[in-house]
Amino acid sequence: PLVNSQLFPECEHVRCQVKRVAPAGHNSQHCHARARVADVEYGHDRGVRMGWYHSICQCPEQHLSPSDVEAIYRGDTAELLRYGFDSIKLDGCGDHFLDMNKWATLLNRSSKPILIENCHWGYCTGMNGRFKRPEDSSCPRQQADGSFWCPFNFFRTSKDIDASDQSWIRNLQTVVKFLDASSPLAGRGCWAYPDMIETGNLRPPALTWERAHFGAWCIVSSPLVLGLNLLDEEAVDRVWDIISNREAIAVNQRWAGHPGRLVHSWTPDGGRRTRPDRKCAVPCGVEFVGVLDAMQLWAKPQPGNSLAVLVINIDAASAGGLEYELKLSELHDSLPTEMAVRDIWSQRDVGEL
Repeated sequence: PLVNSQLFPECEHVRCQVKRVAPAGHNSQHCHARARVADVEYGHDRGVRMGWYHSICQCPEQHLSPSDVEAIYRGDTAELLRYGFDSIKLDGCGDHFLDMNKWATLLNRSSKPILIENCHWGYCTGMNGRFKRPEDSSCPRQQADGSFWCPFNFFRTSKDIDASDQSWIRNLQTVVKFLDASSPLAGRGCWAYPDMIETGNLRPPALTWERAHFGAWCIVSSPLVLGLNLLDEEAVDRVWDIISNREAIAVNQRWAGHPGRLVHSWTPDGGRRTRPDRKCAVPCGVEFVGVLDAMQLWAKPQPGNSLAVLVINIDAASAGGLEYELKLSELHDSLPTEMAVRDIWSQRDVGEL
């Protein structure tokens, strides 16, 4: 774990603790202990649940003996519980610590529920040389015996997002394979997560595009993790109406049998197809590398025979200038012939279809 040097200046030199299980003679251990306890208490006192970032890429642990590996699995689990953390993010950089079955078994022995994020970058078994074993996979799956494998609460479908204008739409495509119309692999207790939300960070800033980004994460039931620096008052004020929109957040939180999906994509007359991965600020990895239609229609069922719909215009050159027809039969095969329509962004009723 990283130490917050602003809160603990005497520990500023401590960045990585390679052997964390009672390391003999480690004169910086007290810094880590004080930082963890104080940070967790600081958050809890303010109603915030606190998480441990494990196997961070700046501190990879490699070339350990089997006995050391087992000791660290158990020791890190014990420390996480002892210091009072509420969740753990398991990154993909610790070569020895990718076994999601082992983590889930150890963490679930506690009476305290721990939220588990599988951050193995969207690599399913066999897609990458480092994730060779089924238990190291980032991807939930139906197993041969009919059981469903997902020993975590949410899972990264992609490599890291960034603040470039095309990064989020590229990452969004990585959830599609988990959101089948009839047999989705994501859902309650096992949510697809295309990384944090960059609304407020995008460069260049563009409110409609940042709103589309936030709406996309809502419509696919992704965990809503803000990547925005909340101490940047100017940035927060600029996007506050987006990130505080209770109706959009409600779409994300409600459950009516499906997490949401891509229903249809097309390029209308006057539009153009785009290749969003051309601007990768980080290696594209498993991200979508093909060409996207100008328009995408996403939908998620809502309670009360309702349906949330999001239409995204990916073609920046035609922003606001494309016309299209939306047939109710494309959205769902059992919708009524007439429906009341509400604009979630403006939070007003706009008539009937």
